[in-house]
Amino acid sequence: MWSVKTGRIEDAMAFYRYMYGESGDEEFETMQAVIAPLTQEINDIKSDPQKEVFTYSAFFTQSKFRKMLHLAVMLQLLGQWSGVNAIFSYSATMFSFDVFMGRVFALIISVVNFLAVCFSIFSVDKFGRRPMLIAGTFGCALMLAATGFSSFYEQPIASVVFVILFVVCLEQSLGPVVWIFCGEVLFDGAMGVSVMSKWTCYFTLVLGFPYLQKGAGIQGCFWIFAVICGLGVAYFWMFLFETKGRKKKENLQRVMGEIK
Repeated sequence: MWSVKTGRIEDAMAFYRYMYGESGDEEFETMQAVIAPLTQEINDIKSDPQKEVFTYSAFFTQSKFRKMLHLAVMLQLLGQWSGVNAIFSYSATMFSFDVFMGRVFALIISVVNFLAVCFSIFSVDKFGRRPMLIAGTFGCALMLAATGFSSFYEQPIASVVFVILFVVCLEQSLGPVVWIFCGEVLFDGAMGVSVMSKWTCYFTLVLGFPYLQKGAGIQGCFWIFAVICGLGVAYFWMFLFETKGRKKKENLQRVMGEIK
């Protein structure tokens, strides 16, 4: 199989003849159902115009990588600055929970989060990445705006319900679907930039949220996150294309502008 993986098909055939003698060709033909897809994939990789040495200097400076660069950064920025990790980290202070209620809320959010992710596993292949990101992020914007109003009018139960619905919407869009989409349109090196962007945005959000809450109030924070999600909907509408059912080679060519 090493010979097949490296494209040395004749060596692989010679090995079968050596191992099986006169029946070597027959044994090799039996294995062709496995070998043929592998060799086709190898040939595709060898003929892939994107299969070049990746350098970060080229990635940040060459125009052909521009769309890939802003996808790598913006998808993670929108995912983090939707406010999800601020809610997870500061829910007790947001809603003035005592220790017990804080733990109950954390448990409820964790269960809802798990169930929503399980549903997204099936829905992402049924509906596609782009529609789910657009619709789910729009739902996030609505729920965050509603949470802001319920906080403004001091309706804590309504706020909790809207936050739970926000988590459901997020796990159909800015949660797992972002990672699926990134894996389908980014080089390995670009994925590294995307991961770095995620943790940078996470750090700035969690570190800066107490100051944001102090300046804008809790309802103001939710409204800011709602606006960010609204901008995310516009961004997804303008720049995202559907990747469901397409090979990564084709997705890379599309994101680099080589095909429409």
